[in-house]
Amino acid sequence: MNYKQQIETLLETIKWFRSEIKPHDCGWMHTTIDGLKARIKHLRSEIKKDLPKISWIDGYKKWKDLGNKGVISNKVKLGDLKKLLKK
Repeated sequence: MNYKQQIETLLETIKWFRSEIKPHDCGWMHTTIDGLKARIKHLRSEIKKDLPKISWIDGYKKWKDLGNKGVISNKVKLGDLKKLLKK
């Protein structure tokens, strides 16, 4: 199971725990949710470590090159730009 799948599973687990919380005697559920959130944070940091390191100027140059090729315009969303730069 990859990191993204693990995060997805943990988020679903948190959602389930939250739906089961009662007004009292459920402190352990809150503790468990906090532990799951910590694990998600750790997995996200691992994903970030695996991303290629690129300076902002190199990223800008790639973006300009893609613009010159007509692949993107000035109206590209940041998330879409990140996907294009990974290619």
